[in-house]
Amino acid sequence: MFPPRDPSFAAQIQHCAVSLSANFRIGRWAEAEAEFRALVELAPTDEFAHYALGRALVSQGRRREATPHIKLARSLWPRTTGDGDSLD
Repeated sequence: MFPPRDPSFAAQIQHCAVSLSANFRIGRWAEAEAEFRALVELAPTDEFAHYALGRALVSQGRRREATPHIKLARSLWPRTTGDGDSLD
């Protein structure tokens, strides 16, 4: 999913993760949204980035805008059986 040899890319992901986690936890939804949008831009196939962006949008009352991100996140999640084995 992430380019393995680009240290600047890894640093960007780490910065986003720290910043968005803090903003999300304390309810700073607009700031969290901006960080999750940056994360989606960096990693467009990351299910967590889309899901979290959707949750930040829902928390701001923007359910219609959130729906495509949440649906995409669900489609990207690997399906598993009850014992944790992937079905994909």
